[in-house]
Amino acid sequence: MKRIFFIAIALFTISTMVANITIPTKFDGIVLGYSTSKEVNEILLSKGLQLSTEVVDSTFSEIHEVTYLGKYIHEEMSFDGVVARYMNDTVTQLNFVGYCDSVCVDYAKSFIEKVHSKYDALESADNTWYVIGATRDAEGYTTWSRKDEESIVLTMHNDSVCACIYIAEKRLFDLGLHLAFEKVKQTSPDYAEENKVYGVGGVKFGDSKAYVKSVMYSKSDILLEEDAHSMLFTDVKIGGVTYDFARFYFSSDKLISVNLQSAFHSWRKEETLMKFESIKSQYERKYSNLTELKDEEDLKVYQCGAYIDGYDYLPILISFQKSLSKGGDIMYYVVVEYYSHRTVNLYDDEI
Repeated sequence: MKRIFFIAIALFTISTMVANITIPTKFDGIVLGYSTSKEVNEILLSKGLQLSTEVVDSTFSEIHEVTYLGKYIHEEMSFDGVVARYMNDTVTQLNFVGYCDSVCVDYAKSFIEKVHSKYDALESADNTWYVIGATRDAEGYTTWSRKDEESIVLTMHNDSVCACIYIAEKRLFDLGLHLAFEKVKQTSPDYAEENKVYGVGGVKFGDSKAYVKSVMYSKSDILLEEDAHSMLFTDVKIGGVTYDFARFYFSSDKLISVNLQSAFHSWRKEETLMKFESIKSQYERKYSNLTELKDEEDLKVYQCGAYIDGYDYLPILISFQKSLSKGGDIMYYVVVEYYSHRTVNLYDDEI
């Protein structure tokens, strides 16, 4: 029993030690994963290094590498230069590089032993994409790598070169996702400026309730309902189409959502479908990303418009649907909704 207890204590101690080991991310004021190229440049030049070369990635112009030559002390070893690698102007990798007059394994032996002993208890990073990429041209080098939850440390040496590389793995992954997302945005119609939706029917989202009311009175004579968060007009003509109802939703007196709909009795299904197809075609002409979400006998839904900050859905939904009216009749509806998810919980302040 005592033996098991002491083994448990030993395992706990080892795990605690590993948990306390972290790979450094700060080097003389350079914060890996956060410092800009201007900040890195100022710090290294102040240390007496000289800017040597700058190379921009041939595939992604947002990635570039700058080499500085000069003596730089790291972990008591004198290196001959520093290579800073950037993504979106944020330093994500620092390479400390030394060139040896004698065999590097002898010259850098104490440095390599020191770094390895510090981080050897951490998980190997050999199979990460970042280490695979950094060592793809490293034939003839002896390599070693370790990682914690945020970063990677990698050493490489042969007879004439010794390098110690620090990679901000987590930040690099986040920045890479952001870069990929921005690339998608540049080519996707779901993000294209011409598909952005800022208003409808002569009013813009964010307009005041009083202004929306004044504009809608020019399109409809009847304000059927009004409360603190919405106004319902009837027989409203928008975009050349007359809708039976147009409801405008407000939060803090600002327009946030619009619902347009026309209702037909169940025996007018074909007429409803004709109006739905006409409206769908109209939106397809304006928005290049009209896509189908559902196509069933009594439920057809399409979406379009571009994403905007603060709203996680495409802004416009166009639907043909069968439903029960307030009067208890089975009806068919053509509905066009703008930013409908903004109305969720809109009336919660009243309960």
